[in-house]
Amino acid sequence: MTGRDMTTALPPELIGRFFRGRTFEELHPMLGVCARWREIGLNLPIYERSIMFSDYKYGTIRLALLRIEWTCGRPFSLEIWASRDKELLHDILSILASCLERIVSLGFFPPGVHAADTFGALLQPAPTLEAVHLEFQPVDSDLKEPIVSSDLFAQHARIA
Repeated sequence: MTGRDMTTALPPELIGRFFRGRTFEELHPMLGVCARWREIGLNLPIYERSIMFSDYKYGTIRLALLRIEWTCGRPFSLEIWASRDKELLHDILSILASCLERIVSLGFFPPGVHAADTFGALLQPAPTLEAVHLEFQPVDSDLKEPIVSSDLFAQHARIA
């Protein structure tokens, strides 16, 4: 069935309401409706302020980098469920370290075996950081609890 696209009569603000409160996984099919919906969805401030990824394929990491780039220097929240793969974790930690000064809220869930690498990435200043949820995922019952470094966030985070 062919016909007229009725959504072209809707203002961008109204279409933007369809995207609110959705995760990226829920947004993804909506961004494929048409070029106009994609442009409106990707330009929503909430889309740029809250970034989460837990699928560790190369494309997902590239998408996270792109979304961080779209923040255009503005503060944002980041949630990462990290991979057990050391190479992918290294890429994720590089992303984290490169933008730590702009992260307002960080949720990070890496495997416990990579605690030292994780703490190493978090030694950068984090002046805008207000909340942190760092939880190491158990891999082995014999693994010792990680010890938090005293110079985490280069002692520049405003968290207590």
